[in-house]
Amino acid sequence: MTSAVARKYAQALLEVAVPEKLEDQVLADLGSFGELLGDSSELTEALASPAIPIAAKKEMLKQLSTRLSLAPIVTNFILVLLQNGRFSQFDECLEAYEQALDRSHGVVRADVFTSRKLDDGVRQRLEGEVSSMTGKQVKLQYYEDASLIGGVRIEVGSKVFDASVRTQLDDIHRRLVGV
Repeated sequence: MTSAVARKYAQALLEVAVPEKLEDQVLADLGSFGELLGDSSELTEALASPAIPIAAKKEMLKQLSTRLSLAPIVTNFILVLLQNGRFSQFDECLEAYEQALDRSHGVVRADVFTSRKLDDGVRQRLEGEVSSMTGKQVKLQYYEDASLIGGVRIEVGSKVFDASVRTQLDDIHRRLVGV
């Protein structure tokens, strides 16, 4: 879940990227920078540390930007996060940017919960079904949840489509008990 602050930063970044036609480049560059941060906790700590002067952080960012060939818009965005004490929210901003970009392209995200890993053929059919249900292109994120026993539970925004065996058993139990 992303915070309101992260969503505002992401939306502002998208609004700057769209006129330049750099939306996908920005996403790729943010992803590259995020991977670098994930690989180096020391770098993340240094950039987030209030003990390190902003000038030193700017120099680090400049070197990293050159090394990763980041678009200037991405470098400036990260600099804004640093200057405003929001660097610790970088991952949230990346997630919020992906969501904002999807919305701008008319793509809906959904979470799919199953008791076991699904093969590619089933995933493709499921994607087609969810796309038909929503009337939009979808991106599905898959999760395994053994407690479902079987079937599937799909969450699209605040809507939940639950066809799991666990839910069916719970329904039968409630009817038998009379609750």
